[in-house]
Amino acid sequence: MNKNILVLAVTALWIINARAALLLNDDFNSYPDGSLVGAPGSPWIHASGATPGQVNVTSGRVSVTSSETEDVGAFLSGNPISPGSGTLLYTSFTVSFSALPTAGGAYFAHFRDNTNSNFRDTIWASTTGAGAGSFRLGIGNTTAATAISGQIPTDLSLNTSYTVVTRYDVDAAQSMIWLNPAAESDPSVAATDSSTPFNIYAFNLRQNAGEGTMTIDDLKVGNTFADVVPEPSTLALLGLGALGLLSRRFRRRTFLT
Repeated sequence: MNKNILVLAVTALWIINARAALLLNDDFNSYPDGSLVGAPGSPWIHASGATPGQVNVTSGRVSVTSSETEDVGAFLSGNPISPGSGTLLYTSFTVSFSALPTAGGAYFAHFRDNTNSNFRDTIWASTTGAGAGSFRLGIGNTTAATAISGQIPTDLSLNTSYTVVTRYDVDAAQSMIWLNPAAESDPSVAATDSSTPFNIYAFNLRQNAGEGTMTIDDLKVGNTFADVVPEPSTLALLGLGALGLLSRRFRRRTFLT
């Protein structure tokens, strides 16, 4: 193998293994069944609620339900993330509901400050506007939002996995949401409630009356859409192309010799 082929091989492997510097990345697969807080290697801490330890992991997914009260949070790498930095925060996760939220609904995930009392990018579930047996998801800028402050006009089904992506503009304190997107240009909905910016420290999962019952998996927080969307990235495709070229050159050399 000559020097050029060696360089190409190293470059291809580097490209394929290149990963975004995610601010939070948890697939929950490394934890035993039981409480998320205190699990070996878990970054999650008890944030509020009368009964610590209620948020559980089952078979590599986090259970979140309206029948319990514990909220948990995980600090983002590089916190605090301050207004004026021009930072965008993108979040993605998969969610599957097994019990419907109420008509008024509730938010079940959000960013927060360091006091656990100010929240942004609130992600909502409710049955408002949905057909019988269905529900809808939405986005709010703050806790003052409602289920329709930024609702996605799509009826969703129980026991079905959906990919949710949100974007929070730290400077403008504005949020938006996508459902099952393949690209940032896909249809999205922006929150309409008023908001003011502050330092962001962590991402929380919230248990509260009205939100239904769900499992959450494959949580990512990053600074670009490409960081968090579970699709082959451009770099990965380039890496595969480079490996293909390497394979072709290797076969050609073998044939000629």
